[in-house]
Amino acid sequence: MSYQEIGGSPKEQYTWETFKAQREFLVPWEEREEFARTVIGTAAVPAQSNGLAYPGRDKAVAVRLKMEPLDPAAIGLGPLEDLQTELPHYEGSFLKATVYYETVEEDSRSDLPDVPTGSWITYRMSIGSIEEILRLSDWKWGDDPNLPVAADLTGIKRIPITEHILTWKQVVSPPWSAISRLQGKLNAATFIGCEPGTLLFDGAEGYKLYYHGDSVDDTPSPYTWEIRYVFREKAIKSDGRVFGWNHFFREQPAGWSPLLKDGEPMYDSGNFNELFEPEP
Repeated sequence: MSYQEIGGSPKEQYTWETFKAQREFLVPWEEREEFARTVIGTAAVPAQSNGLAYPGRDKAVAVRLKMEPLDPAAIGLGPLEDLQTELPHYEGSFLKATVYYETVEEDSRSDLPDVPTGSWITYRMSIGSIEEILRLSDWKWGDDPNLPVAADLTGIKRIPITEHILTWKQVVSPPWSAISRLQGKLNAATFIGCEPGTLLFDGAEGYKLYYHGDSVDDTPSPYTWEIRYVFREKAIKSDGRVFGWNHFFREQPAGWSPLLKDGEPMYDSGNFNELFEPEP
């Protein structure tokens, strides 16, 4: 195979978040599928194919490929009689192939869950907060504990809410059962650095994607998924301790404590690592 990069290529983009680039090539019409396999990979072996790396940047890989006739006038087929089996052909001519590269960071945090080889997780976070009104009649004045505190005195405690977004990419068998079972639950153990009971699994979004390239044995290429998980951390730091979603402020004696109904808290807990294990 012989390809030629077009003048004006590559084009590179640098931001605080990532590196992106695109390269344009002249590709013989007859070699377009082999070029696609070379650049994007083989769908039949998803765990081994994450795209061709950008020269000098191992973590910037080909994520998308677009091909179009370089000379539309070189079309070699008249009216199409069967749209399912016929394509216009351009034998002896060239296509313009545009390869899009993006940075793929597999280790954006050291405490992310383990996932199968060939898939990876990206991490983002954002900050919000809620305000809780606390009755303070059982509190004491710091400069004079003997001074009475008004029975109707209230204060506002601002509690940070951190949104953690984990996006699992190139997922072959999403864990649908675990997603359904764990939505609305809290972390039973420390997860991405959040103490037990402080992290709420809000839910997930799934995007079905056709896997890069063709299969090697003419069988249909598999689909993969991109799963976006949203977790919300509520860590109430008080009296040298950390309280979570199941804790509420009690006026007398003042402090944070879980409320129970029939011995059970408001939120159940679960193992969030199951969200990153493929469905059996």
